[in-house]
Amino acid sequence: MTVGLRDLEEELRTSHNEWRWYAASVIQDIRSGYICSYGEVARETNRRAGLNINARNVGWLRGYLYGRTNRDTSIPLHRLAKAGDTRCAADSERTRREAKTLRIQERSWENPKWWSF
Repeated sequence: MTVGLRDLEEELRTSHNEWRWYAASVIQDIRSGYICSYGEVARETNRRAGLNINARNVGWLRGYLYGRTNRDTSIPLHRLAKAGDTRCAADSERTRREAKTLRIQERSWENPKWWSF
């Protein structure tokens, strides 16, 4: 069963970690065919929700969501990348392979377009 954002809402909206819900909502808004940096997601999350998270928080959230959903998710985590790193060099081999496959399907692997909110 593919896990979506609504399936994780209660878990992500706990009082002391509600930033996770807002950041996941921002990730959900990245359109197909684009790649977005962790920092851009953090800036947009801060703007929308009045928070103060950073790129590392978003990177941590990506890893958490991959683990929590066993990678079967409709949240477009493959559209996230370290700024300037369209080839996922810092990711594990498995994550690189999966992101490459999904980005090829969306036509964002060979000629990536950076998303900006």
